[in-house]
Amino acid sequence: MQRYEIVYLIIMMTSSELLTHSMRHLNMDKCINALQKTVNTVALSKQKMSLPTNVSSSSSLSSVCSDTYSKEVLMKTYLAHKNYVKELLTIRQETHIKVRLPNMPEHISENIVKFIIQNKMGDMTSSWDCKKGDLYSNVEKQQECKTFTSDGPPSFGPNEEWNVLYFLDARKWLEDKYVLYRVGLSNRDDAWRNVKVNKAQTFHDQCQQNRRPRITWEALYPQIESYCTKIFEGTFEEIFVKIIIPLDDKK
Repeated sequence: MQRYEIVYLIIMMTSSELLTHSMRHLNMDKCINALQKTVNTVALSKQKMSLPTNVSSSSSLSSVCSDTYSKEVLMKTYLAHKNYVKELLTIRQETHIKVRLPNMPEHISENIVKFIIQNKMGDMTSSWDCKKGDLYSNVEKQQECKTFTSDGPPSFGPNEEWNVLYFLDARKWLEDKYVLYRVGLSNRDDAWRNVKVNKAQTFHDQCQQNRRPRITWEALYPQIESYCTKIFEGTFEEIFVKIIIPLDDKK
């Protein structure tokens, strides 16, 4: 490790009871042991970055997931983000300055989707922080998540791949209202590749041009309605309630 990385880790660990106690008594062996534990943790979290690209089986991909983003973590990050946005809205009202509101962080929105999949579809293998993509499930394989908090168009990378697609409608999230849709189409299905993103071009056309296709939910939904299932509609707290909703389409 570089010297600055070691210094950073020491600073970050000063709140650790183990290291603080060791430093207070100048027990360097214990300091080193405590530091090594943190180094090992950091290395484990980065393990996915060094895995071979040919890992493809469900058991192999599942084994490289290190999903520690728990319900408690999500509740903390969600509350922190919500309070921040509300404070910006207060500043906007008081000063009449057009403060731009931030998008919902992906780690929050993707884990909202994860817990809905687990608690409403019963797929407990759906996991975040995997080698590739947003979520991975032993049941559905690659699960792509798109969240929109306004009427603006979600965008797609030209090389994005998925087996099933989830859209989280969070336009009313400050009112504590969420809707999650499951689209039973992969990026390779003709029904998806032929989605019209404008009058002249399809989704596949723009990917072929290495462009990022963008399309609003209102323009997209009528084109994929027959493949689309509403999985959840409710509040943030309700995403953690286990009520299994059977899928009818199984697409």
